Amino acid sequence: MDVYLCPRFASVAKQDAVNPNSAAPASPALPRYHCRMSLYDFLVIGGGPAGSATAALLARRGLRVGLCEQKLFPRGKVCGEFLSTRLRPALRALELESDFDRLAGPPVARVLACPCGGRPLHGHLAPDAAGHLPRAMARDRFDQLLLERARQWGAVIIQPCAVTSV
Repeated sequence: MDVYLCPRFASVAKQDAVNPNSAAPASPALPRYHCRMSLYDFLVIGGGPAGSATAALLARRGLRVGLCEQKLFPRGKVCGEFLSTRLRPALRALELESDFDRLAGPPVARVLACPCGGRPLHGHLAPDAAGHLPRAMARDRFDQLLLERARQWGAVIIQPCAVTSV
């Protein structure tokens, strides 16, 4: 089984596949890159939080993992900046809890919702059992943190790329 990468991204995919830690772009002369599935035990498509975390945890177990992401990280993304305390077990599994605490914004203890034409609603957020409150982190920083963990633990990051068939 082959994974075909969009021709305009072939050079980046080829470079990352040869040297996953290289930041240097490869020659744009390659028309198409065929990635043999036999290179990987798992091919993760999408480098958002779920894809990067999955790739990291699989690679940590010694599996050969390729992660294909359409965009070049870091990338701006407006959604997903509020992170609840339910995230903490995943951060611990990825050994990123202290990095998150260092990089995230201050704890969020109160919220204010202002519905159109209605009265503002105020609320307080309760801490979890360990005393942690939700935090906010820019999505580009959070995505990059997770993607780098996947790379550090051995996943081959192929970006930017588009998977056109599997």
